[in-house]
This record gives sequence, C-alpha cells and structure tokens, in this order.
Amino acid sequence: MPDSLFNALATCPLTGLPIKGSAVFSPYRGNNKLVLYEFAPIGKAIFDFNFLIGLYHSTVAGNHAPSSKLAGLCREASEKGQEPFHITSQAFHDAQGTSESLQEKRDHLLQVLYDVDVPAYKTRDINIHNDFPLAAAKDEVEFHLILEECVRRGLLEYDKPNDTLNEWPYGRRTHYFDVHLTEAGEKAAANRIRPHQLTTSVMTHEDIVRRQAQVAFDKATAQRYPFNTPNGLSETRRILIAGTHQFHEKSEKKLYLQEVVQLLNTELAAHKLKCTFQGKIEACPIDLGMHETIYFIQQEEKRLDKVEAAFPFQTSQIFNFGDNSTNAVSTGANSVQTTNTGQGAQVNVASGDSVKQVISGTQLQQLKELVKQLREILATETFATQREDIDDQLQVVDAQLQRSEPKKGILLRSLDALQELTKESVGSIGGHAAFEIFKQLAEQLSSAG
Repeated sequence: MPDSLFNALATCPLTGLPIKGSAVFSPYRGNNKLVLYEFAPIGKAIFDFNFLIGLYHSTVAGNHAPSSKLAGLCREASEKGQEPFHITSQAFHDAQGTSESLQEKRDHLLQVLYDVDVPAYKTRDINIHNDFPLAAAKDEVEFHLILEECVRRGLLEYDKPNDTLNEWPYGRRTHYFDVHLTEAGEKAAANRIRPHQLTTSVMTHEDIVRRQAQVAFDKATAQRYPFNTPNGLSETRRILIAGTHQFHEKSEKKLYLQEVVQLLNTELAAHKLKCTFQGKIEACPIDLGMHETIYFIQQEEKRLDKVEAAFPFQTSQIFNFGDNSTNAVSTGANSVQTTNTGQGAQVNVASGDSVKQVISGTQLQQLKELVKQLREILATETFATQREDIDDQLQVVDAQLQRSEPKKGILLRSLDALQELTKESVGSIGGHAAFEIFKQLAEQLSSAG
C-alpha cells in the first residue's frame, strides 16, 4: 500500500487537525489489510484498510466528524508504549455514541500523567494546539479549560512565565512548560476508579466476565485501607464475592474468581516494590491482608467445585386443567421440576437445598415495561454517584428479560442490589418513584410463584 494513496487526506480523521506533510500511512507489519497511521498529536493508530478508505471519502465530502474519544485512547496507548489502538468501524461507531464531561476528561489527563510521567520522575511541555488528545478533549479550547481547571484546583503545576492574559492568543495560554502533577493531583489520579474502555471488537462472554471482575476490584481497592484494617478487609471481600452473584453458570463464577485472584496478585507484586516494611522483622499489614484475601477468594473457587451436579429426572406426571394450562411434575434423586404452561407460564426447579424459578408468559411483558420505566428514572442526576453499579445491575436484568425463560432468582438478586444502591435517594422525587416501581416489580415476581 503506497503512502501516496492517502496524500489527499488533508485532516486527521480522529482530531480534525491538518496533517499535510506530518502524517505517515504504511502497511502494519507488512499486512496490506491494516494501515499504521502515525501522527504526533495521537501517536499511532491501526485502521482497517477498507474502513480508512471509507473515512477518506467521508472526509473529502465533508461528512466526517472526528472522534476525541478515540484520539485520546490512541494517544494514551502511545504514551504508555502499548500496542497501537486498533480502530475498526465498530470501535468508531461505539466511540461516536459516547460523550464525556469535562471532569471525566480532566481525570483522563491526570491518569495519563500519573501512569507515564510520575514513575519516570519527569515533567513535560504541553502545546494546547497539538496535545489536546492527552485529555481526550475535542479541541485546544476545551483542553485549555481543562488545564486551567487543574491548575486552579491545585492538581497541576507548571513553570509560569512572566506574561499576562493580554499576551495570550484569543485569551488562552498556548504553551505550558514543565507540567507535572502536584501531590493532590497524584492522589486524585491514584484514587480514581478507571472507566471501562472501548473495545476494538465485539466483546466475548469471557471478556464480559473479566470486565466485571475488574469493576469489582476497582471498587474494592478504591476504599480507604482496603487490606490493612478489619473493616476494610471485610468490605473488600464482600465486594469481590458479591460480583459472583451476577453470574448463573459455575464456569462463569470460577472465571470471575480466577480473574480477581490474578488482579490481586498483580497488585501485591506492585505493592512489594514500594513496601516500606522490607528488611524489617515486623510484617507489612497490607501484604498480610492481600495474602489473606487471595486465599479467601481461592477457597471460594474451591467451594464451587464441591457443588454436586443435579441428578437427572427419572419420573414425570402431567396434569391438564380446564383453562388450557398444563402442569408437568418431574421427580428424581434429590430433585424436582414443575413446569406450568398457558397463562402465566413458569418453571420451578428444586435440587437439594436450592430452588431456581424461571418466568415466562404474559408477566414477562409487564416486567419489561416496569424495568423500562425504572431505567428512565435511574438515568437522572439523582443517581449519578452510583451510575456504574446501577448500569451493571441493569445489564444483568436486561440479559435475563431477553431470555425465553428468565430466572426469577437472578432477577430478584439484581433488583435487591439496585434497591440497595438507590435507598439513600428515597427522599427525593426520583427516589420515591424508583421505590414505587421496585414494589411493583416485587409484586410481579412474587405472583409468578
């Protein structure tokens, strides 16, 4: 693929900046189906060749909108020395459907500086015209606002020249020299729970499980003293184990727990490098707490292996009723299943001490409508502080309602978790409305048997 093929591309498809003479296109590792795009403001990116051709025609026709989200992800990967971000049509579509607040972009900037500059004990010079992808900002104007807000809040410092506002083009400082995080900036970045990143392809089921493990791990370690106080340890374990409740299959629970153990081991290794207890007789309480947590999670995984498989059903009896419904009862060793068809169809399965209830029929549509109303209420600002956890539980509910036979137990657990997340807002209008819908949902599920 000759570099001249994209010479007519006048602007960067990610930032909208002019690229004449400053960007390079080449086959990625000799593969002509992939294009390596190199441009200083975003670092490097990999495009599918056919998709880039489509972007080229859209840009020439004036129908293309840049993507600050992807520009930010590409710059971040390049800053960290990672593999270039792979941009497919799906990734570009997903990015166009997202928007971030200035606060989120500010946090993104702090995180990049914390991950890249702090470990290297370095400062950097910033040019707002070319470096705005550092914050995933849409342009230099937005980037200037973010930088000045960071300075005002004492999160960033830089070497201030003796100039005035009147000397700034359009009232904006264009260059910031020797930029570095303050102690407050480092703390803000270290305590930040990182958002989920866009993927470059459709996520597999295993990816989703691992993602939920990362979410739980971030939530647990965002606490103050998660490993070196009794309360912190207890809450950490509660959060990590609670993550298994959103999965039904044992294989999913095991994968989740294995991912949590891997995250804990990585965190433990990083802690040992900076631990101040090295060489001392006294053991590090954080080190002990993390080892105990790893052991606790591993025991939970072993406990799953001890759960016996359900016995096969051996006998069945069918009862017909006058309202065109049928009740089938199947029994076997330590297990029983009842299946009701017709109006308000449902399935109940009991094995040993456990019972699984599966709902279908006319009640399903009513549940979907109530959940739709609940989602609209929970999308308001009243519940903004719990947004991530609320969205995770709603995903579990949605996944069940899409099944032909939703599991009542899983729905109940997720709805209970949602009610717990929103209980502090019950005094507000939105909180009261959510409370009323939770009551209706509980009644619907209760009437389902």
